[in-house]
Amino acid sequence: MSEGDDRRSVQRCVKDVGMHCSLLNQRADQMVTVRNFSQRGFYFESGWNIPPGALIILRTLDAQDETADGGRPRFEMHQSDPEACSTYRSHTLAKVHRCVPLDDYKGQPFFGIGAEVQIITD
Repeated sequence: MSEGDDRRSVQRCVKDVGMHCSLLNQRADQMVTVRNFSQRGFYFESGWNIPPGALIILRTLDAQDETADGGRPRFEMHQSDPEACSTYRSHTLAKVHRCVPLDDYKGQPFFGIGAEVQIITD
């Protein structure tokens, strides 16, 4: 394995996708850009500083969102996409594992957030 190889045990889909993000059981909602995802987790960028351990809901954009945020990218599956892209979920409960400051975006604080998918069972 070379130095630049991805050492994750689960293949990721590297694709920008616009989604809504909200804290579990709260009304606040923000559009975020998911940069990559797998069956186990997501990495996205947000203006929110979400503390590790917080539970969040990520959900797909709807028809009204196209004009609301300048057209964030919607999820599309292409034949050339890796199999990991088929693990995309339109609604996901996730637990934040890390939140790191990034360069300011348009003069506002910005954060890179890694979250693990939470599976709910009976």
